[in-house]
This record gives sequence, structure tokens and C-alpha cells, in this order.
Amino acid sequence: MNIIRIPERGQRGMDSSNAHWAQRARKVLTGPQSNLAPPLPITPIFAERSDGHRIFDVEGRDYIDLALTMGPLIFGHGNPRWIAAVEAQLLKLPSPLPGQFYSPLEVELGERMTSAIPCAELVKYGLSGSEVVQLVFRLARAFTNRPYVLRFDGHYHGWMDSVLGGSLNPDPNLPPHPIDLPGTAGGFNTSTAGRSPVALLDQYKIEWNDVDALEAVLERYGDKIALVHMEPIMCNFGGCPPRPGYLEAVRELCNRHGVLLCFDEVITGFRVDLGGAQKVFGVTPDLATYGKAIAAGLPFAAVAGRADVMGLLSDRRVVGAGTFNCFPLGMAAAIATFDLLAEDDGVWFRNVDRIQTRFRQALREMAAAYGHDDLFLQGPRGQIYVDFLKAQVAHSPAELEAADAARRGAFRLICMEEGVSIGAGSRIYISGTMSDEDVAESLNRLNKVFARLPKPSS
Repeated sequence: MNIIRIPERGQRGMDSSNAHWAQRARKVLTGPQSNLAPPLPITPIFAERSDGHRIFDVEGRDYIDLALTMGPLIFGHGNPRWIAAVEAQLLKLPSPLPGQFYSPLEVELGERMTSAIPCAELVKYGLSGSEVVQLVFRLARAFTNRPYVLRFDGHYHGWMDSVLGGSLNPDPNLPPHPIDLPGTAGGFNTSTAGRSPVALLDQYKIEWNDVDALEAVLERYGDKIALVHMEPIMCNFGGCPPRPGYLEAVRELCNRHGVLLCFDEVITGFRVDLGGAQKVFGVTPDLATYGKAIAAGLPFAAVAGRADVMGLLSDRRVVGAGTFNCFPLGMAAAIATFDLLAEDDGVWFRNVDRIQTRFRQALREMAAAYGHDDLFLQGPRGQIYVDFLKAQVAHSPAELEAADAARRGAFRLICMEEGVSIGAGSRIYISGTMSDEDVAESLNRLNKVFARLPKPSS
């Protein structure tokens, strides 16, 4: 057996280039990165370190991080108080405990969540948004004794077989099971080889933000539907907000038909408000899922909800097991995150509002100066969706179809070339810890992006 000698960090010398690491990666990895979105058409960039709101690659170049790992890093990189909390736990008790032990951190975090989140009477922890979504589906089916889950076009709930993509069924005479169409990998109707042939048969999928469509499905199939599962704001596709009165109508229809309602707050939770989107809109679901920002960068997730539903876990009629469900480092990080966000009556959120307003205004001024009068911006607190479309607001993927996809793609690519990292799906994430210098340099680089961005075709 041949043993490969791996060079020490200090011995890498001239080999520490992105091209060098890309070449090595091709020999051992399935791709240059491990997430859903397809990679940009550039040499893969290998990050060496991060600090504040910047990422530094192996060649020493810095990138302003406006992707924030698609949401988790709400304090940026290396917030000293968050780091201190994680370091203290690392020295005290870093690893999961066997089942006969409990951790005070479980209780302390639960007390915080139930005090802030309207639907949270009891909580259960996990490690990722994908897995807690699956737990919610199991809970809802057990509680209602019904088989189906209803979800919505353009919403993202993880990579598992039962929730990854699926296109709307165009035949109104058939039950609205999503259809697994080939050749759509990388989008939010993603297809995948190897999916179980029955995975989408216990799902219904319809357009979001359409009260009539929801009412029609519930009138026809409501006695078979256990759960309506949705993002309360379509953060994963265009930052689409709910139409006025839509969430209230969803809540009423679910009550009428005895269907549980779950908000996927994996992105909105701890970002739009300490109590999430449900607090902002004043609509309380029966259950909610959390991930990403809950621990500000460490893997951790949670389900919160009504005591009678969550009680199925308490008496073990529903199994929600997992070695890392009560991951001490994740819980310590989540407690630190909660306390930092709650500090000074939510000053972090007010800082986000101030910075986000500055970004929006500056982006519009830049776009106008360089002939991009159709710049389109929308999104909730902490997120800006960037596109090129003559509209004031878009409430659904269909309303974004007329956008200039080529210019949107060019915008993200030029951003990387100018040292600005924005998220897939043309998303900019805003942190309340950005300094004036961070903001100024971000806008300086974005101005260069607009200067290079191809003009719209006439």
C-alpha cells in the first residue's frame, strides 16, 4: 500500500494556489464544493481563513462575505463573544452525551426559545434543517393520522428525497403530487437520480401566495392532509413576501380542515426577529423549524411547537433520535447567539435595518448611474435579492420569469472577480455587526461590478 505524504502547512510554498488545490481536489472529491448550487464558471476558490466580514483564499486575496454561508453567519466570522462561548464549552464538555445524561444547556436554550417564539411551547433539537423538517412531517402524520404533506413551488426544505424539488403537476384532474422531471438539477425544482420512486407520492405541491389554490386543494383533499409546510417568506427564491392577508388565510384554512401548519424558519428564524417571521406577521403556526442562524455558524437545528403535538416525542410515540441532537457546542453557540441578538433590546436588528437601507439606496444609485434602470431589489430584514426586472414586487417565481437571468448570473460572477461573495440565487446577506468600513468597502467593490456589468439588451 502506497502512503501519500501530505505536506505540512508551512511546507506548501508556491503550491498554495487555487489552481493547485483544484487539481488535487479533482483526484479525491466529487466536486469543488459540496452544496446544492452549481459552481461558478471559474477556477474553484479555496478559503484559508476568515476574519470579520472577509474571507481570505489560499493565495491571500480577500473577499467581502455577503453570502454568510447562505445565512448562518449572522455575526460574520469570529465574533469574539460567540467564539469565547464556544471555546469555553469546548474545554468543558464538547461532545454529545450518552442517552442517560442530560445537559443544562438543553434547558437554558429551551427557556430562551419558548420565551421568544410564539408557537414554542416545547422544543426538540437536531443538527440540520433538512433533518428537523423530516421530523416535523413525522410528527404531523402521527398527530393527525393523515398521510399527506402539502408544500409549495419555489420553497426549499432540504435535500431529502421527499422534499427536494419536484415540479407542479399541470393536470388539474389529478392529485397535485409533484412530478420529478429530469434535467433540472441545481434549481429549486431539482431532480435527482436515485430518488425513491414513491418519495413524492405522499406529497402535494401547489403555487404559494394563492389563497384560492390552497382552499381548493384543502376542500378536495383536506381530510388526507396532515401538514401545510411553507417558508413564511420565500427566502430561497427571490425573497418573495407573502401577499397581504395570505398567511392569515392559510392559518384559518388549516384550522377549518384540521391540518397542522408549520413555518420553515430555517432562514427567517433569528434573522427577521428574535421570534422569527411568525412574530413579525402575527400569525402563529403549530410548528416551526430552525437551523442556519440559530447557532451562528455551527451545525445545529430545532423544532418548536405546540405541547400536544410535541408531546408525541415526550412519550416516545414518535421517534426523533440522533447521536448529535444535543450537540453541546451547538447548544452553547445557540445560547450565545440568542443573547447577542436580544442584547440592548435588539440593537443588532436595528443595525441590520440601518445597513440594509444604505445598501439598497447605494445599489439603486449605482445601477442608475451605469444604465441598469431595471434593478430589482426585495427581501426581508437581513437579505436582499438582486435581479433585473421592471417591477415593484414579486410574490411568486412566476412573477420573476421575465427577469434578465443572463445579467443576474453575470452580476454574481463579476462580484466574485471584484472580491465580493454573494449567495447563490442572487442573494446578499446583511449582518448587524458590519462596520462602516466594511459597508464602505463593500459598496466600493459593488460599484466596480456595476461599471463592468453588461448593459441590458435593447
